[in-house]
Amino acid sequence: MPAPRTIQGPAGPGPTLSVPVASATEGEAIEFTVSLSAASDQEVTVKNETSAGTATSGTDFTDTSGTAEFAAGETSKTVSVPTTEDSAVDEDETLTLSSPSNATLDNATAIDHRG
Repeated sequence: MPAPRTIQGPAGPGPTLSVPVASATEGEAIEFTVSLSAASDQEVTVKNETSAGTATSGTDFTDTSGTAEFAAGETSKTVSVPTTEDSAVDEDETLTLSSPSNATLDNATAIDHRG
């Protein structure tokens, strides 16, 4: 009698990526935490980019873009966005995730709420 074989169905969609709202005091970096819903056995990557919202790029914060790379087993990465201290009350900067590999996007946009 032949040995039993295991048949695997198609792989599921994998973990999901999200980035929650963050906050910082002017002059400090905004620390956005990009998270995976579960550890993956593969490398996961996702592009990230800031946009102005109601704050002014170059005056209130430094534009940031790049790729967050999760090694197999990792579940979080931090994206740091430098801000500029001035006397004006600034509003929101936005971090947007796009183009994931080996994961899907859940909450792909986070806003820094400062007052």
